Amino acid sequence: MVESVQPGSDDRAQRRAGERLHRRRLWRNRLIALALAAATLLAITLVSRNPPPPPTVVSAVGSGRGHLAAGSSTALPGNILVADRANNRLIVVSPRGQLAWSMQVYQPTAAFVSPDGASIVVTQRSLFTVLDYDVANGYLAYYYGRAGRPGAADNRLRAPESAQQLRDGRLVVADESNCRVLVLAPPAKRPAEVYGRPGSCSHNPPTTFSDPDSAFAAPGGGLVVTELRPAWIDLLGQAGNLITALRVPGFRAPIDATEFAPGRIVVTNHSAPGAVEALTTAGRVLWRYAPTSGAGELRFPSLAQMLPDGDVLVSDSGDDRIVVIDPQTETIVWQYGHSGRPGRRAGYLYSPDSAVLVRP
Repeated sequence: MVESVQPGSDDRAQRRAGERLHRRRLWRNRLIALALAAATLLAITLVSRNPPPPPTVVSAVGSGRGHLAAGSSTALPGNILVADRANNRLIVVSPRGQLAWSMQVYQPTAAFVSPDGASIVVTQRSLFTVLDYDVANGYLAYYYGRAGRPGAADNRLRAPESAQQLRDGRLVVADESNCRVLVLAPPAKRPAEVYGRPGSCSHNPPTTFSDPDSAFAAPGGGLVVTELRPAWIDLLGQAGNLITALRVPGFRAPIDATEFAPGRIVVTNHSAPGAVEALTTAGRVLWRYAPTSGAGELRFPSLAQMLPDGDVLVSDSGDDRIVVIDPQTETIVWQYGHSGRPGRRAGYLYSPDSAVLVRP
C-alpha cells in the first residue's frame, strides 16, 4: 500500500521545526539576558554577605595577631581604609596590622571615608561607576554611572579614577577618560558642576583637562586636580577659577596630588621605580623619596597621604603593600603586605590602589 502525502506537508514540518528552534533560541537568549542583568545588578549594588558595621566599628582597634613586616613600628595614629583592588575588597587595618573590618567590592580603584564618617565613597574604574555606601546601615545610598556602559551623558562615566565626598555632602569625581571633573549632588544624576569637556583633552584648566586622574578638596576651598598626560597639578579656587598650575620635574606620571596644608602639596610618581614628593604651590621642592633599588624602592605608587606627625602613608600598588615613610630618615618605618607577593590571607594584599587614615 502506497502512503498518500499531502502537497506541502514537508514544508509545514520544516516550518514547524524552524519555529521550535526559533523559540528555543529566544528562550536561551532570554536566560542569557537575565543572567547578564543579574550580574550587572550585582556589580552595581556590590553588597557583601554581611552588612558593613557602624562607623564606630570601622574606626575601632583590631583584635588578634598583627601582620606587619619585620621591623615595623606602630606609629600610625589610627586605622587605615585600603582599596585592595585585585582582591575585590575593602579592608580596614589597625596600626598593629590587624584586620579590623572588610567588605566585598568588585575592583575598587579608590575608597575614601566621608568627612563625617557616615559613608564610604568607592570608585570602580573598570565598571565606570562611583558608589556611596551608608556605613551604618550597610546599603548603597547612591551610585553614579552604569556598570559596564561607559559614556559622557548624564549618569555616565568613562574610566573614573577617584571620587570623594566634600564637606557639603556633594561628590567630586575625576572622570579621567572623559577629560573632565564632575561635582555631583546626590540623589541627582545630573552633575551640579562640570569642569572640562569630553573629547577636548588638552591642558587649559578649568576649560579643558588632559586625563585628570584625581580631584581632591583643598583645605581653603577649591580643588587640586592632577592631569596625567601631560603632567600638571592644577589648583582651582572655590569658583572653579584657575589659581595656579604646576609642573613636577622628573615625574612622568604624577597621580593623586593633595594639598595637605595651605600651600603644600604631596604627589606620587606612578612609575617603576616610583617616587613621592612634597612641594609648595610655588613649585619649590620640600623633599623627595625616590630609591631606585632595594627594599625601599616603590613600584607604581598610587596615593600618598601626609600623616599628622609628618610621616607619609603610601599605597605601593605595584609591590602589593602599604607603607609609611619617614621623610627625615628616608626609610620605610611601617609596612602591611608582602613586597611583590600578592595574596588574600591576613597580612597580604593584591594591587592596593589607595590607603587613607580612618579618623574616629
